[in-house]
Amino acid sequence: MMLCAQSLKYDTDYYIEYFATDLIVEDGQCKGVMALSLEDGNIHRFRANNTVLATGYDSSCLHYPSVS
Repeated sequence: MMLCAQSLKYDTDYYIEYFATDLIVEDGQCKGVMALSLEDGNIHRFRANNTVLATGYDSSCLHYPSVS
């Protein structure tokens, strides 16, 4: 199932049109992201216990060889 469909089960926040510039890492764990807003040009800090970076890349264009 696609990430978007799965996320509807949870209280997920979406931040669209941001360019991630750096991950916030503490004690070896990702705790958020620094991102540039493409709308207003400001840098924003998003702190979170869970961070998902979705690139929008369509993996269906990849062709994987079948394994027998």
